[in-house]
Amino acid sequence: MTDRIAYKKLPGFASAPFRRRSLYAGPDHVLSVRSSAYMEEYRRFYFRDIQAIVLSEGGSGWSYYLLASAAFLFLMFLLLGYSWHLIFSGLCGAGALCAFVIGVRLPNCACYLKTATTTEPLPSLGRLRAARRTLAILRPLIETAQETPH
Repeated sequence: MTDRIAYKKLPGFASAPFRRRSLYAGPDHVLSVRSSAYMEEYRRFYFRDIQAIVLSEGGSGWSYYLLASAAFLFLMFLLLGYSWHLIFSGLCGAGALCAFVIGVRLPNCACYLKTATTTEPLPSLGRLRAARRTLAILRPLIETAQETPH
């Protein structure tokens, strides 16, 4: 009979249509899960093998363009609604909402996990707040695992 490993879900996720990325903390490793509609792929990184977790702030510039477009379209929504052009006002409001949602959901940082053999991107930590929370959870676990001799 096999023993079940207790995993703790770490903050952050990345999702796209039919795809999802997430991280879990095990007793002595981090588990990266890449799932799609018909398969799942697991990568295990032991705490003692992790050399660095690199977090670089500043994502793509697209989020700023989308948020500026959302502000402009919202202003047009208000002005066209005030002048009773309701169809165009509704279209601008829907466009503003779509641009805002997409702009907020785009990654604003990049995170990588480095071991001796590989550097693995962690797209589930694409938002800065989730990445900082995850690193605060993982740092003591990694330090404890690397203090003790192998």
